[in-house]
Amino acid sequence: MKVKKIVALTMAAVVAFGVAGCSCSKTDTSSNTTNSTKSSSSTDYNPLDYVTLGQYEGVAVELNKADYEVTDENLYSKMQELCGL
Repeated sequence: MKVKKIVALTMAAVVAFGVAGCSCSKTDTSSNTTNSTKSSSSTDYNPLDYVTLGQYEGVAVELNKADYEVTDENLYSKMQELCGL
């Protein structure tokens, strides 16, 4: 009977610590709050000033159906390869 109580209390403590450790808080708890420099993820520039996008409308793409056809033989050999046989 005493062992069951100990096991129950231990499991309750594990659950309590698990719930406390998995909080959904979005606050920043880092200790580096004295540094007031800008974050490197901040963007003060326009990427379009540095990148030229191409015009891809109307570009014909041809695919050979035989290159993308899956046969039973291909499937079986790939399964053997992945299983190390």
